[in-house]
Amino acid sequence: MRPLKEMPLTLVRSIRFILCDIDDTLTVEGTLPAETFTMLHRLKESGFSVIPVTGRPAGWCDHIARFWPVDGIVGENGAFYFRYDPDSKKMIRHYFKDEASRHKDRERLNTIQEQILTDIPGSAISADQAYREADLASISVRMSLHSPRRGSKKSWKSLNLMEHWPKSVRSM
Repeated sequence: MRPLKEMPLTLVRSIRFILCDIDDTLTVEGTLPAETFTMLHRLKESGFSVIPVTGRPAGWCDHIARFWPVDGIVGENGAFYFRYDPDSKKMIRHYFKDEASRHKDRERLNTIQEQILTDIPGSAISADQAYREADLASISVRMSLHSPRRGSKKSWKSLNLMEHWPKSVRSM
């Protein structure tokens, strides 16, 4: 891969959209540096449409779309796209699935959540679950991992369940 500064100016001028991750791409150790926020403003002022793509929950994405200098955000690993319209002061929401399908998926995820919390001692749901629309995130489970050489070790493992992907993709 060659440095971006070597990209021909004609090619640079043809770029309209910049899609990027948030965690460890825009953020550093969980925080958004002032320099990054300033660069997002500069990109927008220069005519680029910046669209973060993240696994973050709908609640976070609503905030990011409203208050960050971005043109929209894809959230919960592709479940939706939010764009804030500052003129009408309204959030425009587009979902991968229709409302009836999302409702059915939510019921299924709630059942799975109850089953996991009941059947797996020490399991817990992510603190941001209340702000998610399409997935069940970060089911944390404290497990003992056994190693013949090191004995047992306790660690936290996480799991995200997403119902918005087609079964053919989820089964890969």
